[in-house]
Amino acid sequence: MTLRVGIAGYGRRGAMHASVLTDSVGEAEVVAVSDPSQAARARAGADYPGASIFETADDMSRDDGVEAIVVSAPAHLNGTVARSVLPSGKPVLLEKPPAMSSPELKRSVLRCPLLDLLLGSS
Repeated sequence: MTLRVGIAGYGRRGAMHASVLTDSVGEAEVVAVSDPSQAARARAGADYPGASIFETADDMSRDDGVEAIVVSAPAHLNGTVARSVLPSGKPVLLEKPPAMSSPELKRSVLRCPLLDLLLGSS
């Protein structure tokens, strides 16, 4: 069974996560990528021609073809992006740092038990 993954943020780290998933994890497939940067979306489309490409992680998280999400946004946006995808109910791997402050981290992590989700940080 192949896990269909969406990558939220397609900078260096997001591209690396996508590559590791497709090259090293035989049971994972990148099916969607989101990034606010047009250039990053173009790179993702070229790297993963079959993937759906989105401007926002929130839109990507609503795609029924995405089963899990890797959040790899710039450090200062990780918590914000995580909070936008957690309501999808899908497992989330959150790139470090998961937040820029303790209160922001608590807002992200405290959402998980309320939705009965798993939030992991790399």
